[in-house]
Amino acid sequence: MQAIKLRTQRADAINARAEQQSRIGFIAMATVFVAALALVTFVFLRRVLIGPLRQSVARIEGAVASMEELTATVKQER
Repeated sequence: MQAIKLRTQRADAINARAEQQSRIGFIAMATVFVAALALVTFVFLRRVLIGPLRQSVARIEGAVASMEELTATVKQER
């Protein structure tokens, strides 16, 4: 009878340890998933939004600079 109690206690201890380890594993997987999702989102936004916006800003700045040069040239001719 005492052997059964001892085996039951050991089994309960093993089950508790396994439950704790699986909980830690799930937390680690969730953390890695969130980090990967954040990285994919960053790369996506960088390629889809940030890159084209930078190109547009560069074109606008170039157009403004050329307009300023043209305006300065016209003012000098007057």
